[in-house]
Amino acid sequence: MIQISAKQYEALTLASDLRLSEDMEQHVYAHLPSYAEEHGRAGVKQIVQAAIARSRQWQLSRRATFQMLNLLCLYGNEFESDAQCQWLVDVLNDEAFGDMSARMNMAQSEALGKLAIDQEES
Repeated sequence: MIQISAKQYEALTLASDLRLSEDMEQHVYAHLPSYAEEHGRAGVKQIVQAAIARSRQWQLSRRATFQMLNLLCLYGNEFESDAQCQWLVDVLNDEAFGDMSARMNMAQSEALGKLAIDQEES
């Protein structure tokens, strides 16, 4: 059996976190360029860290962490306290949709549907 020390584990975790942060930042620049343009590099880094913190809190998969990032970019870092986003909070808290990954899938689908409707109305 291979054993690693606490220091080695910490180094591996740090490297993994750095890679995740970099991948998520690239995701924002590639898929949400208007957010990146509006908020700048510091804003992108901040929203990425917020998404990672929430993903740990909710024990999200890597995929669901990216979905959380999308939602934070679209609805803001404080969407849970925004009355206009109550539908999103309801989806994320509704265990009838399944585990947290399934709820993230549903939330992203609902968000994309609402965006499509909003764009049609514009």
